[in-house]
Amino acid sequence: MREEFVSRQQVKLMPERLRKAEETDATKELHFYMWDLYEMNDFKSMHIMVVGAGGSYPAAIFAKHAVSDEMRTPYVEAVTPQTAIRILTQFDHVNSGEYNPIYNLVIGISYSGRTPDIKYVAELCEKKNFPFVLLTGAEKQSISDVYAKCEDVKIISYFNKQDTTGKERGMISMASTLAPAIIFDDNWTCKLISDNQEALLKGEKFVEDLNISDIAKAIKENPIVHVFYEWDALPTAIDIESKFMDLV
Repeated sequence: MREEFVSRQQVKLMPERLRKAEETDATKELHFYMWDLYEMNDFKSMHIMVVGAGGSYPAAIFAKHAVSDEMRTPYVEAVTPQTAIRILTQFDHVNSGEYNPIYNLVIGISYSGRTPDIKYVAELCEKKNFPFVLLTGAEKQSISDVYAKCEDVKIISYFNKQDTTGKERGMISMASTLAPAIIFDDNWTCKLISDNQEALLKGEKFVEDLNISDIAKAIKENPIVHVFYEWDALPTAIDIESKFMDLV
């Protein structure tokens, strides 16, 4: 098994990565921010968009479920940055503003904090006066220059200086999906770390036994992969799909 595809060390470090992310104030900060907006909206259902690319897109889908339950609204959508840009600009050419969508909140997820398309979505929201929150694993100070022109962007970081596990490598890049997910649902996190420790170990063994080279070759020869899922498993299905896409 080639190291760039699977790093056993990073799988073993995943529970620690999640603990460190959970130890930050990101969950409380996001929770209070959303409920302040909810109160400003007279506790009426809010229209919310969650945007994520790559490994952050499955996290955005998970966030859609969590935010919909937390904010008691069915009007939550999870999209990629390009779809978000299309939605936010598709009626800009129309003089009357009645066709343009109005969002009470747009949440962008970027593990690095430097995803260009997420930044562009933030800039669009700034122009349209839509509240925008960036959820990131980067230290706030390190990306302050990226969002310098977006004065109203709220940056919420789950970066923890005490996390010494280092940067993820290879196909199994799970922190960009799991870390944002736990910020949206901290009750789920404790279960993941304690009760599901055995499941993580089984997952490690499963991936270790995969012949990634043969899988990649087979996909190139017949590029059709079926991933079956149920409603709650959709984030996982999308994550699996993105990892296979990285191979080809």
